[in-house]
This record gives sequence, structure tokens and C-alpha cells, in this order.
Amino acid sequence: MCALTAGPGVTNGMSAMGSASMNNSPMLVLGGRAPAMRWGQGSLQEIDHVPFVRPLTKFAATADSTAEIPGLVDEALTAAVTPHSGPTFVDLPLDHVFMEAAESSESAALPRPWEGPAAEGVERAAALLRDAERPVIIAGTGLYWGRGEEQLLALASELRIPVFLNGLARGCLPADHPNFFSRARSTGLKGADVALVIGVPMDFRLGFGGSFGEETEIIVLGQA
Repeated sequence: MCALTAGPGVTNGMSAMGSASMNNSPMLVLGGRAPAMRWGQGSLQEIDHVPFVRPLTKFAATADSTAEIPGLVDEALTAAVTPHSGPTFVDLPLDHVFMEAAESSESAALPRPWEGPAAEGVERAAALLRDAERPVIIAGTGLYWGRGEEQLLALASELRIPVFLNGLARGCLPADHPNFFSRARSTGLKGADVALVIGVPMDFRLGFGGSFGEETEIIVLGQA
């Protein structure tokens, strides 16, 4: 979470919000804002931030009253951690921040997105991996935010599948693990008959899907 002053503080923070969006990093940004009672009269650093930050965030809103602030913060926090996680923004007018409101006894419990039922088709995926002759795993940011490092370690160790790591997943498998590889990714992906892709977008890093062989069966889980 971070707090930014109005105007240049928020605009200077947009690069960080953009980075958090690309990395699916959950982040709550609280922005200062010129007083609502003086809006449009030229207060210091008066600017409407929401239209600027909305394309970079999962949720962006301005508090219209002091009483509305807790609910907006709860909503923003929930959106930030819900898959695919990312940055959210709440704009706080200066006059509302220094006013009082009745204390609320309700507070939203944050979701635990890494807990839940097995994904649809998991039996089919397990069968493909079990029967594969040249399986490979490539795991990325989605695995990291999903807290799947223990499951990755167990899967790689039990089935002895080569693993390549991408994005924030680097380090989720020990560098000295016998199934961790880093210098043969192109050969490994092209030569695989089954590839398990966990939390990795099919972007330029995977050749927009072209990094795999023409006959490779691809299992996608939690693509960011």
C-alpha cells in the first residue's frame, strides 16, 4: 500500500501502478485530492486522478464522503488480491479526510484466492503429464501470487519434469534442484510433447505461443 499527494504525486506514481498491473502485484494506492467543497476553484494541485489511473488499475474511485471511505478501501483491497491481482486506487478529498463519520463495525474479510477446489479438467491434465514422454513445466508470476511453490516442487520431484521459471516465479524452485533448468528453455519447450504452463501469459516471452513445438499439447493453468 502507498499514499501519494495530489497532482504530481499521483501522476509520478503511475509508472509504479503500471508495473504492478503488468506483474499482477496486489497494491492499494491512496491518493490525496483537493477539497471537494472547493472543487473547480483552483485549489493546490487540483486534478481529477481517476481518469488517468483507471486504465492501469482494477478499481479506481473517489470518496464522496467521509463515511464512504472505509467501504471503498475494503472494496479496493478485495479487488487488489482477487485473481488476477493488481493495483487499485482510492482518491481521498482533503476535507473528507479531516471530517468524522460514525464508526463502522463491519469490515470485509479479504479473500484467500490460493485456496479452493481443483480447476476444471485437472484429471485430464494429470493424465497427460503422467503419460508424457517429454513433459515440461514453465511457471511464472501467477504461480508466485497463487503460493504454489510447494505444489510445484512436489510435482516436479515426483514426475521428474524439467521446470523453467519466468517472471516472479524465479526462485520458486531451488536453483540446485535436479529438475530446474535455465539455459535450455528454447530446446525444452520446442521438444516437449506436453507443456504445463502455470501463471505465464502467452506474450513475447513465449513467442506469443510460438515457443512450443507444433505437436506440443499445452495445459494452461492460471494464465495472467
